[in-house]
Amino acid sequence: MVSFDFTITYPIYNILMPQLCNLMRQERIMNRFTYVNIFPLELEYIKRWVTDTSLQDSLIRIFYHLLDLDRSKGLHIYTDGSMIKAQNLAQEQRIAMGAGWIIENLDLSFKCGIVHFPSSTRPELIAILTALLAISLNMFVTIYTDSQAVINGINGIMSMKSTRQILKMMNHSILSVIKQLILTKDVEFKMVKVKGHSGVLYNEKADIIAKEVAAQVMDGTLGVIDLVDSKVGHRINFYLT
Repeated sequence: MVSFDFTITYPIYNILMPQLCNLMRQERIMNRFTYVNIFPLELEYIKRWVTDTSLQDSLIRIFYHLLDLDRSKGLHIYTDGSMIKAQNLAQEQRIAMGAGWIIENLDLSFKCGIVHFPSSTRPELIAILTALLAISLNMFVTIYTDSQAVINGINGIMSMKSTRQILKMMNHSILSVIKQLILTKDVEFKMVKVKGHSGVLYNEKADIIAKEVAAQVMDGTLGVIDLVDSKVGHRINFYLT
C-alpha cells in the first residue's frame, strides 16, 4: 500500500485550543499510511510572505495574543514607515527603510526593515501588510495612516479587476498581497487618514517605531522583508489560499 503525505491549510483556532498547538503546525496521524499536517491559514501566510525567522516569530506571538481578545470590538492599528539616507566613509549613499505599527490600548507593536525600490510609500504599505498578517480571520480592523498615497493605492487595487491594470500600478506586488489578505481572511477593513505629527498619541508612537527601525536597518541589527515582483506574482490568488 502507498502512503501519502499532504498538507491542509486551515484556521487553527477552529480545530484546537491555541495553547495546545505547536506554533508552526499540528500533525495528525490518520492511519498507518496517511499523515495530515494541519497548518493554520494565518501562520501559512506569515511564513509565505515573511522569510526572516525572527520577524515570523514576532508576528506569530502577536497573532496568538490577539486570539484571546473580544473579536467584536475590532482592532485599531496605527501604522507608519520611514526612509533615511546616509553616506559612508567613501561618500557612498545608503538608504534604509523601516516600517512599524502599534495596536491601540494593547501596546502590541511590530517593526521590520524593507529592501528594494526605495520610496516613502513602500514602507507605509509594508506596515499595513504586516499588520494584516498578524490578525485572524473575520476581524474588523481600522488602519490609521498619514499617507494619502497608501490609502489611494489600496482603494484602487481593491476595486480593480484587471490583472493587466494591477501590474501597471506602483508597488503592485505589495498591494496585491494586501488585497489577498483582506479578501481571503474576510477582513472588515477601514482606513483613516491621520495628519502626521498632529499630537495623536498612537500615531506618534508608530512614527517613533518606524524611525527607530530605519536606523536599525542601516546598522544591520533588524530583520527585513524582501518582497519583490518575482516572488509575488505566481503566488497570488485573491479568492483562494
